[in-house]
Amino acid sequence: MIIEIPDKDDFVRSGLSMLNLAWDAIAALYLDFEDSKIEDWDDDGDVKEEFWKAAQHPISIALALSQQGIELMLKGRITEVSPFLLLSGSPKDWPSGCGEKNTPFAYFRTIEAHELIRAHDSVFSERLTDAFKTQFEELRRVRNIIFHGVDKRSRPTAKGVFKIILEAVDCLHGPKSWIKIRREYLKNTPRSIAYSTDEVDIILVSEVLNLLKVLNHSDTRQYLGFNKKQRDYICYNCAQNCSDADLKPRSAQLDPNTPDSTQVYCFICDEHRSVIREQCGIDGCLGNVIDSEDMVCLTCYADIPNR
Repeated sequence: MIIEIPDKDDFVRSGLSMLNLAWDAIAALYLDFEDSKIEDWDDDGDVKEEFWKAAQHPISIALALSQQGIELMLKGRITEVSPFLLLSGSPKDWPSGCGEKNTPFAYFRTIEAHELIRAHDSVFSERLTDAFKTQFEELRRVRNIIFHGVDKRSRPTAKGVFKIILEAVDCLHGPKSWIKIRREYLKNTPRSIAYSTDEVDIILVSEVLNLLKVLNHSDTRQYLGFNKKQRDYICYNCAQNCSDADLKPRSAQLDPNTPDSTQVYCFICDEHRSVIREQCGIDGCLGNVIDSEDMVCLTCYADIPNR
């Protein structure tokens, strides 16, 4: 009989790990680019171009990890119906002697990557979107080109890998779920286990601030639930958690977005916080959204004296 049969969680856990490792590589590139302040002194853009040219290898590796992660997540979805749907070929092609002795699932050949979408949509009433299917096939094509060295023009971008991961998670795991997944991953890295999780908020906020610079309005709305066209405010909770790095992310927005709204929501920490609607006025600040607990202006971050 077949033994050691994987379940959905086995595949999803491995798939998300692959996506997080890919994200690590891309996020590190953006953090290095940001910390070096290249754009402040690279007048003609030559260094910027050289930086991203040198980054092609880690970007390509990240793309390959992303593809592998997405395939594993697709297998997880299919396994939710039955893991045996992943087996390839007829029983006569299965490992020799599997009918007479216990044989691990891993010894069986499984369906190819290009068959996963068809298998998924054959057993799920909610089929994968056309956008996801197009991206999946393009990802496989570019990955093959890169690692076979056929066409040097087909090079992935760091932003492209970010979007690949966000789109895959949005489709296969749930809308706007990446930030929670990323936070949980960071909490369980070897570094966090060996030392502490104190740096998790700083790392996550730093990554998201760069992500907000890279993504356009429609992307941030779809993948993060953040409206770039709506006024933003400093998230007091994130700012407190990141005080050692002096980060004050403008990741909070009124919820609902009305003139008399008395709470803000931050998509990074996933917290609502009560606010008072009154003018700050300190040093000419025009902000009128004040943290109700500690009386701090969420526009300029000044302490509001008792009035």
